[in-house]
Amino acid sequence: MKPMKVVFILGSGHCGATLLDLILDSHSEMCGIGEFHSGRSTSICSCGKPAGECAIWQDALGPLPWKEQGIFKSKADLLFDRGQYRMTRGEHVPVDPKTFIASNLEVFRKVLAGRGKSIVVDSSKEVERTEVLSMSPEIEPIVIHIVRDGHGSTWTYVNKYKEVFPYFYMWAFSNLKVEVLRRRFKRLAGGRGKFIYVRLPDLVRDPAGVIGRLCEEVGVTFEPSMLSFDEHPHHQIEGNRTRFVKGHTIYPDSWRKEMPTGLRMCWTVCFGWLNVYYMRLRRSFS
Repeated sequence: MKPMKVVFILGSGHCGATLLDLILDSHSEMCGIGEFHSGRSTSICSCGKPAGECAIWQDALGPLPWKEQGIFKSKADLLFDRGQYRMTRGEHVPVDPKTFIASNLEVFRKVLAGRGKSIVVDSSKEVERTEVLSMSPEIEPIVIHIVRDGHGSTWTYVNKYKEVFPYFYMWAFSNLKVEVLRRRFKRLAGGRGKFIYVRLPDLVRDPAGVIGRLCEEVGVTFEPSMLSFDEHPHHQIEGNRTRFVKGHTIYPDSWRKEMPTGLRMCWTVCFGWLNVYYMRLRRSFS
């Protein structure tokens, strides 16, 4: 049997992952499920209903209570590729990778059947989750690492939660975790799949060009209607609240006008070197 294509979107919080999920989900063959790792029956699906009342998720996840999907490793264990995966919630119960993979494949198949599509787009942005599922020979993993200018991501965090820490270093920490996965992706995926880098500013500047190239990498034909993503039905189980804002479009970042000068300078001193790498030295699809 041919492996199922699963597109994993990775990056920091407020990096444009939900936007990209909505765009890809607007393709006739791709099915965006949002931040599946944090989905609950009380989560509000992009269709506007609680997930527990949405027919798509009722069919895919079955009777309550639904199985937990978020997993993690300690920072050291992830870095050195050792130790056990554990459930994020509750008592951090150890995870059996084979059982975890089988459970997710079952959900993926049901969601695809329910929506009449063939490719899953998972924007959980969870490195450990992507790592485990990429090991399965039944999955062809296509990882998209999307990166927004770190000033913008950090300012959105701070402005939303009204706290500087721990959000000050979230952007750098999250993207460095993705780099750890990238270094061993070919080995753990057994030569299957792809690892793709995309800068959010490039998507904003040339949406048709970037999405067209992503479609090519995934192996589907670009559909111009994808850019009119607000006109399509969506069923992301979790994700950024912009899922519910109708009439919005792809717009330039505004942190340069809004981010306080002191915070901007301090962040640049600490993480500007990494921002230069992502925003100036490294180009999309490099």
